[in-house]
Amino acid sequence: MPKSNASGKREKGQYQVVRFKAKKKECFEIMVSNGGAAMYRDGKANLESVLFAPVVFRNARKAIPASAAELEGAFGSSDVNHCAHRILTQGDAKQNKKERKESAETRRRQLIDFVNRNYRDARTLLPVPPLRLEGLVVGFRFDESNQLWQEARRLVDHAQKKFNTCLRRVEIEQSLTVDSRLKKAASGILDKFGVSVNARTAKGSKIIFEVGCLESEVEPILRAIENLNSEFSESKSRRGRGSRKQGGRTQGGKRSSAKVEENTVSASTLNPKRRSAKKGNAKRKGRSKREL
Repeated sequence: MPKSNASGKREKGQYQVVRFKAKKKECFEIMVSNGGAAMYRDGKANLESVLFAPVVFRNARKAIPASAAELEGAFGSSDVNHCAHRILTQGDAKQNKKERKESAETRRRQLIDFVNRNYRDARTLLPVPPLRLEGLVVGFRFDESNQLWQEARRLVDHAQKKFNTCLRRVEIEQSLTVDSRLKKAASGILDKFGVSVNARTAKGSKIIFEVGCLESEVEPILRAIENLNSEFSESKSRRGRGSRKQGGRTQGGKRSSAKVEENTVSASTLNPKRRSAKKGNAKRKGRSKREL
């Protein structure tokens, strides 16, 4: 059970809760020492040193432990270490006040550096000094769920509305060509990177995207589009091989049916002697009728 002070109560601020959702209505929690989740994920600490209590809870705040059957159903094992490892690596760690402050400061520094490298003053086309950017960040609320480029665009809107400061992305023009059937998939990739799509042109069976992206985005975007094209080409070639095999089986079937037809030709055609014998019988029958 959790460590406690002399009065028998758990000391606040000594642990953090890591929550893992196994199914829609099944949540499991463990208690680890402050900062223990990050240290374990970074490989700086082992499981025993970060676990505040060797128990998997259904509700850590109310100290309701999970049963062995519940752990078996959710994790495939009732072993606490096995379950705790999965919760630590895949769960959501609640940050304490100090960690939230450090995370916000790191995020702020990253955003200022990103805007300084990839944006210019729209009036002078010069880089915006970091000191000025720190002033623009005042009053800006960070969203941890967003990527850095999304936060940069939100900061640009914030700076324009609150400080009347216009910033412009420093973009490199790039042409990307994909099969017309990959238009939707390619658009999804470009949306993921947040690039500016300036034009889409259809040329035969191809679609050409004219985009504007940051210098740091060029290589990963080109790699993603190249992978998309190669996967499509491999899939197309596999379908072609499959259709050729199926066509070969169909042609073989036609040839075999032709052989059957040849084999079912009447025996009289293949045996001229038998055919002449039939004609002789018919002539004798004709003479006997005339005699009568």
